[in-house]
Amino acid sequence: SLETLAAANAGANTYIKQGGEPTSTTSFRVVTAVRFSSSDDLLVFVNGLEVHPVGITVLNGEEFGSAPVGTAEGYSTSNGQTFTMAQLGYDLEANDHIHVVGVRA
Repeated sequence: SLETLAAANAGANTYIKQGGEPTSTTSFRVVTAVRFSSSDDLLVFVNGLEVHPVGITVLNGEEFGSAPVGTAEGYSTSNGQTFTMAQLGYDLEANDHIHVVGVRA
């Protein structure tokens, strides 16, 4: 029935916003794992600035008129709970404000 399907899917796409805690100068951890495939909706912010996943294609330099390039900087995760930063431009520190918004794993 429709009610059974709705109950089975309840919480299937529950978004959560949570803080991250630095575990080193290049990584941080969140309490609740989030989905992290290329098709999942996942946002990472450090001190209010969005950090993109490593390897996505972005415009280099000017926002318009520049050729897209793959990035070596950003975040990566293999489990949705521990994140590693690459070439962020500064070290993560205990007082940094880290936020992760994503779908609960």
